[in-house]
Amino acid sequence: MKYQYIFKRSFADFSDLSNNLGSFVEDYNNRPHSVLKLSPNDAALGKIFDIDKYKEKLKEARIKRIEENKSCDKCDFTLK
Repeated sequence: MKYQYIFKRSFADFSDLSNNLGSFVEDYNNRPHSVLKLSPNDAALGKIFDIDKYKEKLKEARIKRIEENKSCDKCDFTLK
């Protein structure tokens, strides 16, 4: 958390840091982590990472990204 939230910002004083800490913890606990492949909150609730659903989302994102790239009138996009 230090490197992701605290070291990247400057705070006026400890009170300023303290006021922001709650939102940092909330964000951290709801963001998927590479080791868990789930957010800490999801892992604590006993959810299990679904590799098939993950692969499907990656496939959908790739298709969407390619379509958006093709629609760019400033880009010379050719799928190889």
